Amino acid sequence: MTPTKAFLSTAVAASLLFGAVSAQARDFRLGVITPPQHLWSTEAVAFADTLHERSDGEHSVSVFPAQQLGNEAQMVQQLQTGALDMAFLTIAEISNRIPDFGALYAPYLVDDVDHAARLLRSDTAGELLDLMPQGVGMVGVGYGMVGMRQVLSRAPIENQADMSGKRLRITPFEPSILPLARLQPRCHCSKSMTLWLMAR
Repeated sequence: MTPTKAFLSTAVAASLLFGAVSAQARDFRLGVITPPQHLWSTEAVAFADTLHERSDGEHSVSVFPAQQLGNEAQMVQQLQTGALDMAFLTIAEISNRIPDFGALYAPYLVDDVDHAARLLRSDTAGELLDLMPQGVGMVGVGYGMVGMRQVLSRAPIENQADMSGKRLRITPFEPSILPLARLQPRCHCSKSMTLWLMAR
């Protein structure tokens, strides 16, 4: 599944959920950290258009890209208080609050993009979303993917041994080992993922 299809399928699911949640016309607020031309932002706009169309104009979504509503931590707080309705956030931000999400950042977890997409559609990934209402007071609607993580270096890196002694800058998170057994680590790369979140 391409990133666009993954985002659109989640948009459809979210629009169905909105239909069940609110019978009154509403303008929802959706925060995104990326600039307007980034895939997350363009898919947020596509989601807004889809919801508007499928609700026959009854509902709309105002998209706020480029951290207009704050960084991810600030948007999480806004989601928790109800000041923000939805956001696309990295898994790293949620893993700071629910450490089990850190398992999805494990290096060499997947072989390729298709494997990463299968992982995000797995029951285990769904079980992680189920932790969110109790853990952080938000509802995880689904996952999106914008490609694979990569390591950039001044010196060539041909194998794992070449990384010995190197210092990497990463998004800080509390690592979790428990879900790894269920995710069946393989080889090569971790992925850059986002969560679709809604206020509870």
